[in-house]
Amino acid sequence: MEKTLEKSILQTIIFFDLFDYPLTELEIWKFLYSPEKPYSLSEIKSYLRLSPSNIETYQGFYFLKNRRETIDIKHDRYKESFIKFKKAKRVAKIFSIIPFIKLIAIGNFIPENNTKKESDIDFFIVTKKNRVWITRAICVALTIILQLRPTPKNKKNKICLTFYTTNQDLNFKKLSLPKKEGIGDLYLFYWIATLYPLYNIDKAYEKFIKENGWLKNYLPNLLPIMPSQKRKIDSSFKCFMLQIFNFNFWEKFTKKIQLKILPSNLKKMANNDTRVILNNSMLKFHDQDRREEYRNKFTTNLNKFS
Repeated sequence: MEKTLEKSILQTIIFFDLFDYPLTELEIWKFLYSPEKPYSLSEIKSYLRLSPSNIETYQGFYFLKNRRETIDIKHDRYKESFIKFKKAKRVAKIFSIIPFIKLIAIGNFIPENNTKKESDIDFFIVTKKNRVWITRAICVALTIILQLRPTPKNKKNKICLTFYTTNQDLNFKKLSLPKKEGIGDLYLFYWIATLYPLYNIDKAYEKFIKENGWLKNYLPNLLPIMPSQKRKIDSSFKCFMLQIFNFNFWEKFTKKIQLKILPSNLKKMANNDTRVILNNSMLKFHDQDRREEYRNKFTTNLNKFS
């Protein structure tokens, strides 16, 4: 059996183990981290049937040795993810009235039914050109009115609004951390791969996937997520009263106000690297970016189990 296949499967399982998430055979194939070459589902199954010493299986799940407890964790989080997903859909329905929004997606493994009970709900929003600042202003105002803004003491089921971009700025390769010890920006790769489109018009999600086709070099089996009818938002209703804000004046005005009240730590971090980005096509407020931390943990475990 090829060493590269063995390494790819182990790397994939190790990454998801960081989030207490055991994988099925199909999930291993779907999320296979394989920057050297792609592998088929049958090849993966053949390798797993050899019962590798550092991987265990139970109830159809595969996980690292002595990590069977992740199955129970996954089952518990599945129930919580269902609750969060329902809430996300309700809020996305409200946000969809904003005529400048093209895509609302949720991320950070909620779509894969793996989220902690106390966690918030991460939204990723794509807007039309030159409307990213006014869109953020309206979305933030709505979460305040609905009492859905997360606070340091209460994040459970609140709506986290820390990432916006326009439909003219969808290629996220520029956000990727440089390789370290031969390992790419795994967290960003899987964040993109598991984004779940709740609301999607003008094929914004399809354009996003196409713009990030480079991801196939790392996740060769990546497939776009096709939400069921029950899991997506009908785009039939728009609040056309909000068209009053469809002028460049409001974009510039809301940008000025938001920059003025922005916390000082975000102002200092802005545009120094890929954690906090503030410009007219992308707003990214990830001051607590843990991508490097996750990669370091990944590398440690890879050395341990290899």
